Amino acid sequence: MGELYLNNLYGINNAVVMRIFDSFAAEEREFAPATGNEVLMYVCGLTPYDRMHVGHIRTYIFFDVVRRYLEHKGYTVNYLQNVTDVEDKVFNRAAELGMHPLRLAEDNMRVALSEMDRLGIKRPSRIEKVSDNIPAIIRLIQRLIENGYAYESGGDVYFSVEKFSAYGQLSRQDTSALKVGARIAPGEHKRNPLDFTLWKASNEKEAVYDSPWGRGRPGWHIECSALATTYLGETIDIHGGGRDLVFPHHENEIAQSESATGKKFVRFWMHTGYLTINGEKMSKSLGNFITADELLRKYDPPVIRWYLLTRHYRSPIDFSFEFFDEAKKHFDKMVATLETARVAALRTSGSDDALDIEVQAYKDGFYTAMDRDFDTPNALVCINEIVREINKRITDSGCSGQSLLNAVDTVVGLLGVLGIEVTLKGDEKYIKALAPICAKHSIKCEGLFEAVESLLNARDELRRAKRYAEADEVREALRSAGIIVEDFGGMSIWRRA
Repeated sequence: MGELYLNNLYGINNAVVMRIFDSFAAEEREFAPATGNEVLMYVCGLTPYDRMHVGHIRTYIFFDVVRRYLEHKGYTVNYLQNVTDVEDKVFNRAAELGMHPLRLAEDNMRVALSEMDRLGIKRPSRIEKVSDNIPAIIRLIQRLIENGYAYESGGDVYFSVEKFSAYGQLSRQDTSALKVGARIAPGEHKRNPLDFTLWKASNEKEAVYDSPWGRGRPGWHIECSALATTYLGETIDIHGGGRDLVFPHHENEIAQSESATGKKFVRFWMHTGYLTINGEKMSKSLGNFITADELLRKYDPPVIRWYLLTRHYRSPIDFSFEFFDEAKKHFDKMVATLETARVAALRTSGSDDALDIEVQAYKDGFYTAMDRDFDTPNALVCINEIVREINKRITDSGCSGQSLLNAVDTVVGLLGVLGIEVTLKGDEKYIKALAPICAKHSIKCEGLFEAVESLLNARDELRRAKRYAEADEVREALRSAGIIVEDFGGMSIWRRA
């Protein structure tokens, strides 16, 4: 059954080539790093003028999965992320709070990193703040001026969009259509309404820097080009971010970088879908966002990751606490099955290892799904199918106990590839809690399995003797110790709660 399902779904091939959907080409393409075994990956980071919200979480959890899976396949991932701490939103919010903008950004970023740690998002190989990289940004702007793609005007520096003939290819926009309705705002000194700012003249006292064009600060787009080329090189393998960054941010990054180096900037562009609430894009500016802290107060990190990965990364997600509630119920039930199977494996003396074949088929399906553009929804389907097969065999005395344990280990391992950590419970606290009832019934309490099995046997004997109050006392002692007992047609199964 499992093999048939997977063959229909994927056409299993253990030698399947990894493919990634490239937003620039608008199609899946075969992926391998440009050089050796190292993957160069850049993901646009936070502008920390406020707390991180669920839309951010969706993007950073997904790219954490990309990084984890590539490392799982044996690649070394050099993962760079920026922090936009020099930006108008930061300055405006800091002014409202009466804070220095860099202090505000530092405080918010510290909180965001702590929340990412709690969510199991591994720290990037390198995190770079704009404020620490002004010289590199200035050098890149100078290079663009020297190459004829940028110009200084009134203390500002602008990129000349008409000089870059490939402009608009990522977002599939026609520059002539973009010009319609485009305006030059008061105070700007552009030659063309489509030109964008590389350096902005400023007389503000805080977070303003000296440059060849006078005091000012970088425009938003130039930082990512400067940081990526400085720390990763002129061509990188993967550049990621939310779909809202495609235009103008990523479009401008391509124009800047390729005009400066003459080389292709990014080999694979990857974009996560919008996260909406009631059908509207979640954003701070609209005031309809759910913070990471609010979500973490309600749900454990594995549940958050599980739910967000049940949707394909390129698809939109409409936020609802009800969806997370359902995910929690499902996840808790899955973990309960694993815990029950751990006990069932020690009970059975069977030798039927047919479960191993089913598990291997779904394990192959998991990797096939992940190799096809990080298809986490179908990867999770494969994990669910393994859990279903485990659940079918929990009361099957003919099943091999080792096969059950292998299946449990496989589920935990595959979840770990996705950064969904499941820690199966140890025995010490349960043994300690059961010591009094074990002593009362003269049962050794050295190993949990032996102790619980003996207590259940004692309960059965008490029932047969119609000493129901004492039998109920044993069951209550087990429950109080965190041992869940369920009776199925004359058979009792149990698990650590």
